[in-house]
Amino acid sequence: MQTQKRKQSKIAVSLAMAALIAVTSAANLSTVYVAAAETTSTPSPSAVASSVPSVTKTPATPKPTANPVQTKTPVVIRTSSPVATSSPVVKKRTDAYGTIGLEKYRKTLTKGFLGKRYGAVIDGISCDCSGYVKAALGRMKSTSATAKMPFKDYKIKALCAADWVKGTKVDYLSGTPSQKKVVWDSKSSKGKLGKTNRNHTNVKTLKAGDVMVYGQKRQVTHIALFYGKFQSAKQVKNYLEKKGYIKKGTLKKVNSNKYTYKGRTVIRSYSKSKYWRIHSTYSGILIDNDIPGVSRYTADFGRWKWTFESGLKTE
Repeated sequence: MQTQKRKQSKIAVSLAMAALIAVTSAANLSTVYVAAAETTSTPSPSAVASSVPSVTKTPATPKPTANPVQTKTPVVIRTSSPVATSSPVVKKRTDAYGTIGLEKYRKTLTKGFLGKRYGAVIDGISCDCSGYVKAALGRMKSTSATAKMPFKDYKIKALCAADWVKGTKVDYLSGTPSQKKVVWDSKSSKGKLGKTNRNHTNVKTLKAGDVMVYGQKRQVTHIALFYGKFQSAKQVKNYLEKKGYIKKGTLKKVNSNKYTYKGRTVIRSYSKSKYWRIHSTYSGILIDNDIPGVSRYTADFGRWKWTFESGLKTE
């Protein structure tokens, strides 16, 4: 009985050993299969090289040398698209900085000024003799497309009559007539007002827009604007009323040589001269015909010594 049990026990051990060997063999075989699979899935280098498409390499950019050779690039000028600059516009003087109609010029000199007291503040400027010239020219403008040289914002830099002799400057905005309208510059222009080359002792050489400067004993004493040519004080009076610069019936005749407006002298004839000026005097802003400054009644103004351009030309 015991012998039979021992045999059965040996048989069981043998079966267990056989099963263990079978399991181990199976595991080793799986490992071999896995390794084989991994080995077959990895392509050879030649296969990889043949499967990748060929790529042409871009040649490398050469490094710059220590002293590179510079080549000049030609400058291309485009006339259709001008380059804007921040510098002010400075125009060469040809004939004038602006043109204005003669009647408009006289109207600007007269309306709102004639009959005002000496030193009256107009447009923020005290209208003594130089202040009046500055204020009157400062109101000048010609904005019509029919003007040859449209302009506006005319600003005289002179603060006194002596500044004219030293050489005064002017700022203004210039325009160009184009298809029934004016194309204005984007920036103001600058100019200089110099002496005329005409004989300043001959009134016949005077033109609308001229500035007469007076002096005595080497001092600058007065300044006035040329107004125009009229036969007499009465003709000046009729002209002012006809143009509407002075309301008709408001000019009072003192005598054939003198007219007043609201108690102030506004027209005064000192001689038979047909050439008249407008200026600010101690009597107020008035028109008279003693341009040379020879009358004893105007001796304080001094003698006519210089003629300057206002930069404006009448048309």
